[in-house]
Amino acid sequence: MKLLVMYLCLSCSCIFAQSHTTIKERKVDKEIPPVAVVDQSPEYPDEATMRYVVSNLQYPQEAKEKGCQGNVYLEFIVETDGSITDLKVVNNTGCPEFEQEAVRVVKMLKFNPAIKDGIPVRATFHIPVKFRLS
Repeated sequence: MKLLVMYLCLSCSCIFAQSHTTIKERKVDKEIPPVAVVDQSPEYPDEATMRYVVSNLQYPQEAKEKGCQGNVYLEFIVETDGSITDLKVVNNTGCPEFEQEAVRVVKMLKFNPAIKDGIPVRATFHIPVKFRLS
């Protein structure tokens, strides 16, 4: 069995919420819910950072031996400082090794936050991480 490709696909989804706080108060305040409609969605890191993260994604040996393949869908909040919080797996691949590896790698990322009315806001983000053998 030969390892074919493991990669991240990025997409954004925001959860409905409202907030009336100042920029200073928004730094990283988990009490403020994510904003639903933003002017600019969170942006994933630059291409060099993404290549680094993808190159660090390791196909779990146990999954490789079983011939497992699959997609892990992760959901998390991009904070106003670009950090990731509330990271969780939103599907069951039947291969916990995939889920652990996807979480490990995505934790390395730092995003550019979502923007609403010129102010950084919290927003929900989804990423599928694909594991494939050839």
